[in-house]
Amino acid sequence: MVASSQAAENYQYELLAKIPCLSELIRLKAEILFNLAKLLEQEGSLQSLLKAIEYFEKSLILCYELNYERRKIIILNDIGLIYSRLGDKSKALDYFEQAFVISKQTNDLVGEGATLNNIGSVYSDLGDRQKALDYYQQALIIRKQVGDLSGEGATLNNIGSVYSNLGDRQKALDYYQQALIIRKQVGDLSGEGTTLHNIGHLYSNLGDKDKALDYYHQVLDITRQVGNLSGEGTTLNNIGNIYSNLGDKDKALDYYHQALDITRQVGNLSGEGKTLNNIGNIYSNLGDKDKALDYYHQALDITRQVGNLSGEGTTLNNIGIVYFDLGNKQKALEYYHQALVIAKQVGDLPDQGTTYNSIGGLYSELGDKQKALYYYHQALVISRQVEDLLDEGTTLNNIGSVYSDLGDNQKALDYYHKALDITRQTEYLSGEGTILNNIGGLYSDLGDNQKALDYYHQALDITRQVGNLSGEGTTLNGIGKVCFYLGDKEKALEYYRQALVIAKQVRNLPGEGTILNGIGLIYSELGDTEKALYYYNQALDVTRQVKNLSGEAIILNNLGHLEFKNKQYIKTSKYLLQSLDLFESVDIKKLSDELQISYFDTYADNYPLLQKALVIQNEQAEAIVVAERGRARILLELLNMRFFSIDNTPALKKLDIIQLQAVAKNSNSALITYSLIESQPGANGEDENEIYIYLISPDRSLEFRSINLSDTKIDLTTLVQSARNIVTQRPGDQKEGNRSATGIETNQFAVGEYVKLKGEFPTDEPWQITAIDRERGSVTLDQTLREAPWKMSVSTALPAKPIRPCNNSIKSLLNPLPTYCPAIPRKK
Repeated sequence: MVASSQAAENYQYELLAKIPCLSELIRLKAEILFNLAKLLEQEGSLQSLLKAIEYFEKSLILCYELNYERRKIIILNDIGLIYSRLGDKSKALDYFEQAFVISKQTNDLVGEGATLNNIGSVYSDLGDRQKALDYYQQALIIRKQVGDLSGEGATLNNIGSVYSNLGDRQKALDYYQQALIIRKQVGDLSGEGTTLHNIGHLYSNLGDKDKALDYYHQVLDITRQVGNLSGEGTTLNNIGNIYSNLGDKDKALDYYHQALDITRQVGNLSGEGKTLNNIGNIYSNLGDKDKALDYYHQALDITRQVGNLSGEGTTLNNIGIVYFDLGNKQKALEYYHQALVIAKQVGDLPDQGTTYNSIGGLYSELGDKQKALYYYHQALVISRQVEDLLDEGTTLNNIGSVYSDLGDNQKALDYYHKALDITRQTEYLSGEGTILNNIGGLYSDLGDNQKALDYYHQALDITRQVGNLSGEGTTLNGIGKVCFYLGDKEKALEYYRQALVIAKQVRNLPGEGTILNGIGLIYSELGDTEKALYYYNQALDVTRQVKNLSGEAIILNNLGHLEFKNKQYIKTSKYLLQSLDLFESVDIKKLSDELQISYFDTYADNYPLLQKALVIQNEQAEAIVVAERGRARILLELLNMRFFSIDNTPALKKLDIIQLQAVAKNSNSALITYSLIESQPGANGEDENEIYIYLISPDRSLEFRSINLSDTKIDLTTLVQSARNIVTQRPGDQKEGNRSATGIETNQFAVGEYVKLKGEFPTDEPWQITAIDRERGSVTLDQTLREAPWKMSVSTALPAKPIRPCNNSIKSLLNPLPTYCPAIPRKK
C-alpha cells in the first residue's frame, strides 16, 4: 500500500513537471497539488501530514487565483482536519472558520454543513460537549435541508457520540440507530461500520460485553468486505479491549497483535501507537511492568513521530501509572505533569481531568491529603464543566476515599453516594462496583457489618459480571475483613486467600500488602504468633516496596500489638514508635481543624499502648513524653494555625523529657500529666483500664503512679482528685512565705479567696488563702484538691486578682481525653 502510494506520488510529480506555468493550466496544477496532498494525508506519518499541509497550501493559493470557491472550502477543511489530528485544535478552528466564512459568502450550504460538523468535532475533542452539540445541530439542519443524506448520517453519528460521552446512553443509541438507517440506505458501508463500532463501544461501557462483541464483529466483516485494512486494524484493537476488560488477557493480546500487524502493514502509525499503548496496558495489569514500559515507550515514540499530542499525553499518563505501581512516586509525578502540560497545551479538558485524578491519587498515597483533595477538586470542576458524568462519578468516589482515610466517615459516605447515583445514571457497571465496595468498607469501619456485607455482595456480583478481576479481589478482601469482625476467622481466611490469589495474579501490590496484613491479624487473634509474624513481615515488605506509608504504619501498629501480647516490650516500643512517626509525618496543616482531629483519631490508640509498654520497661520518662506527644499534637497544630500563616507554619519539634523538665523549672510549677490507658491488655491477657499520673517537680524530678480501674464506667473527675491526693501526700510540703522585696499589701486579701501566682499557666488551678499573717506580710495558700496545705514563697510571685470560689473553676482540666478503638487495617 505504501509502495503503491509512493509510485502514484512520483507519477503526479512527473505530470506536474510537464505542465508549463501558463494561466490556462493553473487549474490542472492546483488539482495535482491537491491529489498529492491527499496521498500524503493517507500515509499518516508526521512528516507526510506536514508535507500534505504544504501541498494543500500551494493548491489553495492557486484556487484563490482562480476564484475556485468550492475547492477553497474543501482544502481549508482538509487542512483543519489535519491540524485537529495533530492535536493543534486552535489552528484547526482557524482554518474551519475561514472555510465557514467563504461558504456563507458564496451560499454554499453543502460546504457550510460540512464545516459546522467539523467545528463540532473539535469542540467535542476539547470536551466542550454543549458547544459541540450546538454546531452539530446546525450542521444537521443544513444537511437535511440540502438532502445530503451521507452528511446527515455522519452528523447523527457524531451527535450520538457526544451523548455517549455525556453519559446519556439511551439518547446516544437513538442517534446511532438513525445514523445506521441512513448509512445503510445510501450504501455507505464505511460509515455503517463506524456507527456499528460506536454502538459496540456504547454497549462495552454499559458492561454488556457480549452485545459489544457482536457489533464489533459486524464491523470486522464490513472492513474486510470493503478491503479497509486500516479499519480492520482499529476493530481488532477494540475487540482486544473487550477481552482485556473481561480479564481474558491472552485473547486480548492475540487481537492486539493481529491489529499491530495490520497497522504496520498499511503504515498506519497512529493506529500502531494506540495498539502498542493497549498492549502496554495488558502487561501492566499482568504485573510485567518492564514489558509494559517497553510497549509504552514504543507508543510514545510513535505518537511524537506523528505529532499526536493527545496520544502522547495518554501514554505519558500510563507510564506514570506504572511507576506509581512500582512505588516510584517521584518518577510517576514527573510523567503525570508532562501529561498535564500537553493536555493544557492542546486544550483537552477531559485529559486534564484524568491527569488531575492521577496526581490526586498519588498525593493521597504519599499521605498529602490536602494536595490530593486539591487535585481531585480540579478534576471535579472539569468533569462538570464538560458534563462528563463518568469522570464526575469517578472523581466524587476518589474524594470520598480521601475523607475515609482522614476518618471523616460521614463526609466520605456523602461523596460515595453522590458518585453511586451518577454511575448508576450512566449505567457504568465497573464504576458502580468500585463505589459499592468502598461504601461496604466504610460501613465495616463504622461497625455496621450487616450493611457492609450487603454492599460488598452487590459489588462482588458486578465485578464478576463485568470480569473485573482486580475489583473482585478487593471486594473479597473486604468480605474477609467483615467475617473477621464477626468472629468467623476461618471464613475470613477463606475470603482473604481468594483475594490474595487474585492480587498476585493481577500484580496488585498495594492490595496484596493489605490482604497479607489481614491474614496476619487473623493468625495473631488465633494465637499463632509464628504465622502472624510471617504474614505481617511479608505485608511490610510489599508496602515498603510500593512506598504506601499509611499501610506501612498500620502494619507496624499491628506488629506492636502482637509483640505486646508476646511480652516482647522492647519490640513493641520499636514498632509503635515507627508507626507513630509515619502517621505524624503526614502534612495535614492545611486541612480543617475537624479533619485534622479526625485523622489523628484513626491512630491515637497507639499512644496509650506505647506508654504501657514503656512503663513496664521502667521507662517512665519516655512514657510521659509519649503521653504529652499524643495529647499535645492536635493542640500545637491548631495553635500554629492561629498564629502563623499556613505557608509559614513552623514544623513542630518533637517533645523530650528535658523540655518538660525545663517548663517545670522555669515556671516554678509542678507539671502533672494524666493519661487514661483504656481497654489495653493486662498481665493476665485480659483488657484492663488504668490511669497513669506523671508529676515533674520544679527540681526536675519525675514521680509516677498508676491506678488500676476495675469499674469500666470511669468518673475521671473523681479519679483525678484522688490521684492528686496520692501524688502530693508527702511531708514537708508546707512552707511559710515572707514579704517580697516589693511588698505585699495583705489587707487586699481575705481568707477563703482564690489567687493565681506569677509564672503559672492559665489552666493551672488556683490557690485558696487559708490564713493571713498581716504583721509579717505573709499568706498561707492551699490548693483545694490537696489534703495538706502547701505554702509557697510569695517573694517570687505577684498575686493575681482575687477570684470567687467556684467548684467548676478547673473543670476544663478534668475532661477525659477521647477514647479510641484499636487501629484496624483499612482497605484503601
